[in-house]
Amino acid sequence: MHKTLFLLPISLFFLAANCNATAEKEKSTVQSSAQGSTEDWDLETLKRHGLAADVMENLDRLGKIPAGTNVVDISLNGDFMGSFQLRVTPQGVICFTPEILEEMGLPFPDTARSDGCYDWANSDNQISLAWQQETQSLSIVVPAAWRVNRRQEGETGGTALGINYNYFSSLNISREQRNGYSWLTLDSSLNVHNWMLHSQQNFQQDDEGLTTTVNSTYLEHYLSKLNKTFEIGEITVHNTLFALDTIKGVQLSPDYILSEDNDGGNGVVVEGSANTPQARVEVRQYDQLVYTTLVPAGPFSLDNIPVQNLNAPLNVTVVETHGASQQFVVPVTQLRRFTRGTPPGYSLAVGKIQNVPDGRGVPAILTLNQNWQPGAWWSLRNGALLSERYHSVALALDGVPPILAGKASFSLQAIAEQNSYHHSNGLQLLLSGNHNLTRNVSLSAGLSKNSPTFVTLNEAMLGSAEQKNHQNTELSLSINWSPQWLGSLSLSHSRTRSYQNARLWRYTMLNWNRRIGQNLRLSLSASTGSGGKQKNKNIMLNVNWSMGEKHFRHYYRSYNHREVVGSEINGHLSDSSDYNLSVEQDNSDRTRSVQAALNSDMRYTRLSLSAQRDNRHFSNYTLGVQGAVALYPYGVGFSNNLLSDTYGVLALNKPLAGVPIITSGGTAWTDWRGKAILPYIPPWQDSSLNIDVDKLPKNIDVINGHRTLHLARGTFKKVQMTLLTGIRLLITARLADGRLLPKGSTLWEEDRIVAEAVDEGVIFLSNAANKANLNVKIAHSTEQCTLSYQLSDEQDDDKMLYKKIEVTCQ
Repeated sequence: MHKTLFLLPISLFFLAANCNATAEKEKSTVQSSAQGSTEDWDLETLKRHGLAADVMENLDRLGKIPAGTNVVDISLNGDFMGSFQLRVTPQGVICFTPEILEEMGLPFPDTARSDGCYDWANSDNQISLAWQQETQSLSIVVPAAWRVNRRQEGETGGTALGINYNYFSSLNISREQRNGYSWLTLDSSLNVHNWMLHSQQNFQQDDEGLTTTVNSTYLEHYLSKLNKTFEIGEITVHNTLFALDTIKGVQLSPDYILSEDNDGGNGVVVEGSANTPQARVEVRQYDQLVYTTLVPAGPFSLDNIPVQNLNAPLNVTVVETHGASQQFVVPVTQLRRFTRGTPPGYSLAVGKIQNVPDGRGVPAILTLNQNWQPGAWWSLRNGALLSERYHSVALALDGVPPILAGKASFSLQAIAEQNSYHHSNGLQLLLSGNHNLTRNVSLSAGLSKNSPTFVTLNEAMLGSAEQKNHQNTELSLSINWSPQWLGSLSLSHSRTRSYQNARLWRYTMLNWNRRIGQNLRLSLSASTGSGGKQKNKNIMLNVNWSMGEKHFRHYYRSYNHREVVGSEINGHLSDSSDYNLSVEQDNSDRTRSVQAALNSDMRYTRLSLSAQRDNRHFSNYTLGVQGAVALYPYGVGFSNNLLSDTYGVLALNKPLAGVPIITSGGTAWTDWRGKAILPYIPPWQDSSLNIDVDKLPKNIDVINGHRTLHLARGTFKKVQMTLLTGIRLLITARLADGRLLPKGSTLWEEDRIVAEAVDEGVIFLSNAANKANLNVKIAHSTEQCTLSYQLSDEQDDDKMLYKKIEVTCQ
């Protein structure tokens, strides 16, 4: 052994001296996928210098990936990409699969997909491989441009039909009557190679019967050469300064998803207050119902309302459990707070207004809008709207003044219109802004003023007698103050006045909450609203405290000369289910009621149930279900989260249910086939998928539980991951004379290294067979022995991290 150690550096020096004779051989070896290494040993030379045969055999194997299936750490251009399962043929060819190359951001030729083993490493002389036996790692170097181009364009393809559903039903029963209300929204999208056919249908069932509405049906595709999204059908006009309802036509517009400010939602929030449990909130824009849901008593905040645009106010109706209702208006000046950043470029739309009053002609329109970015801190938008009897131009300036160090922003907009419906001209001015006055104080405000003759296109198509509500002024104001001693305090106010009859809508809301210690929180909310003949006042005081995983709330609620006091408790039934129990009393008429609710995330859908009953024999029952269904070639899947237009499916190599997959759109779960729908994959950017390995059964390992995707918009992606179901085996090994097997001894199965003794007598096999005969090369010795074992089935592999055995190497 000492002789070997002495001769090895001499042999290496001899090889260096003869490098000219072996240079061509080494170059060939670097580029050969059959070897998968950067160099070969000159074994004949080493043999002539007295190196032992078994040592030469080990040196020869150091530069080659062993034949068979290996779990290998791969790095690309110095970046670690993950662990992958590589298959190597007996001839030394490394078989690269589409999944491996796509995970690394490299293209896989379609012509090679039918190959049983694609020799990618030998397909181009710019590919370089380096194998490290001691770390079981493979370093790959390719030209940087190979990855950059792929990352810019995004991966395309895939075919699937996705359907988002949102259903709720409410039933009220009293001695006098029985009435119910049901609502179902279906948003469907058929993706075929990045062409998307969208459609939305609403179904409403009440005492008057069933009403069906198809809000929109259109075809969409991203045109990379124009850097524009193309839409045709019943479409909402994007990136416009004008208040336009749905049109039937075509549109070219910038892709909002390419904006840096995009986070997957439109950000529109509607806040209000309900007086009774399970009240129904209805949000309308352009006289069309765009969103409805059930809310509990007290203040509510609804996120990502699917508005058509931010250029027309929202009319919100809160229908209480007993049938009474309250209304308020969210003005355009308040919606401006939710304006997203838009990429520079033009937008063009041509078509006809869809919702036109009966008996009136359908006007054809053309609208063109342009976004400019002339400076680093300000942007300019202009637009034109042309129709046969209506013309309008608009100009908007948005900015972040550098003198205020990025703490404030403003928007100034002007719209002029001329219409021959009423032979008039009009002007609208709008100013909005926000300012972070200090770290704890922020202020936002908006003001809109219309001339008496200003009308939108939708209003212009109405007769003079029907123009009762076109706006005069809109005002919105909100302030947030959050000093540490006070907690969080917010105040918002909005008012809208129309010209006809000077009709005025006002809505004011105050919210305060303060946390005291870890387990106590106080909150107060108050709102007042008026409009037309309706007035509503609401005050609610809450005291919240916790005891372990249970949360308690005691509340006082006052509305419209009624006073209610109550208490509730909520907690977890499981990791995915919550319950709520409450009792309350109406002091005005001594009505007492009890309510129970259950919310459950059932992994493949979401379910909510509630029931309420009082001592006057009034009962209320509600049911809600939300989720998505995806149909794709040779499969169907279910998701508890709504699908976006860019999504996919993950398939495990084994039918294992209940494996959590952490995605950008929430946690997905594999079904009984080992497949999980990936509901939301952000397009045009890197997005990660991760298997939650802590939740895997103890006898299962994952080769590479991470994937990074970079998809184009409209792609349906199929991702495959490999699980290893085997036995983890901790072996205490001894030699025939009773000594522990020396550290560094290697276990071989034919010509492949299986494991190494990590300590004296300690061997760990991560994917062991039930029965094996392994050849052991004893460290610091030329001797070998055979290690044999056979496992029993007495232990439950699912519940054990590893098995322990003691063996003697014979």
